[in-house]
Amino acid sequence: MAWAITGCAFHQKIQQQLQQSRAALDTPPFEINPPQVAPIVDADVPADIRMVTAAMVQKLRKDQKGIPRVSFDSGGNHYTPETSFDYRGFSVSDISINEQWARDTGRKSFDCRVAGVMLFSDQLGRRAMVSYTADYELFRNRIIIRDSAVRPVPPVFPTTRAFIIEGSEFKGIVDERPDFYGFYTGVVSKAHSMTPTPEERRGREELQKMSLFDRIKRGTKIERQENFMVIFVMDRLTPDAELEVVVTRNPNDMATLAKPVYSDFDGWRVAIFGGKFAIDHDVFCAKAYYKPSPGVLPDNSEQVMVGLFSSEKNYDTPGSPTRADIRPTSHASPEGPLALGRNALDPLKRYDAALIQSRLAELGFYKTVVDGLWGPGSRRSLQAFQRAIGLDPSGNWNMQTQLKMFSGTGK
Repeated sequence: MAWAITGCAFHQKIQQQLQQSRAALDTPPFEINPPQVAPIVDADVPADIRMVTAAMVQKLRKDQKGIPRVSFDSGGNHYTPETSFDYRGFSVSDISINEQWARDTGRKSFDCRVAGVMLFSDQLGRRAMVSYTADYELFRNRIIIRDSAVRPVPPVFPTTRAFIIEGSEFKGIVDERPDFYGFYTGVVSKAHSMTPTPEERRGREELQKMSLFDRIKRGTKIERQENFMVIFVMDRLTPDAELEVVVTRNPNDMATLAKPVYSDFDGWRVAIFGGKFAIDHDVFCAKAYYKPSPGVLPDNSEQVMVGLFSSEKNYDTPGSPTRADIRPTSHASPEGPLALGRNALDPLKRYDAALIQSRLAELGFYKTVVDGLWGPGSRRSLQAFQRAIGLDPSGNWNMQTQLKMFSGTGK
């Protein structure tokens, strides 16, 4: 079989179109609910910290109304790297307070500080983390924030999603929907389904029974069309981080088949490559590597593979890469080495702990920052997961828990 996925002149047009200013959106292919606005729900957090944190959230959203009885000192230093982007449309899904103190000034007020990390998320599944610090003066009936700072926090293990879309459909999306919302929803709604039909399953079984000569002969009848694979990073990356996608015939191959085009939507990265190929017949793998700044990844690693996708449809083959399709289907994802018990995770290792935390967060049991540090909060989340699936809620990591947790993920 002779084929290749190649770059094309259209990539230049993609790059230009995706960098245009935002345009008005058409009706999306699925409903997007409005964000939640309450930034803290923990009743144990003091009222002044809740109010200051809420004011910081409103400032990030560029909401001029602010929070009643909370003001920012115009003579203070208020640092935020955001210029054009705001967090409107994002809910605050978790806040972790790292530092707080208050000191009596002796003039009917308190000097206070709060520092923490906020996790934002939207209905598309995008996430963004920021750290924040606020020095403020607390009076009986008002709060003045003297100095504040907000900085982006790089993810430890970003989530990736991939789709394959026919060329003409893709060109129409690029022409009409240049921002992330329209681009993502357009690709999702037009992407090929990677769930095989019953006929395709029977055809695959017949193909496996054929001789090599018959397979080659059958391959000449396959009609190839222009397709694109689009890989989305759903966690916001910091400007110094890199995304690299390597396209090969199989996961262990070194020869590159394509050179992707990369785009950046306010920190949410996208990799795109295309060519003439037939899904399920011209099989290739796309490996997505995340390269943050030094010190972000555990064990001083320089990069980590955060996505492994294939152009082959999902036939539930154990240990196979994730198929390029995230839409819900009636068929489970292929089982990978974690779900099969071939690799054992150890939460005392920071990278493994981050992987477990990420999975617990996906399942809705882990509500704080994925940092790879296994502590009481992680154990409580694990207990909740074990209790929900009928295991002994000991909070201890074991192989039975691992198999259940990663079943159907392809990992």
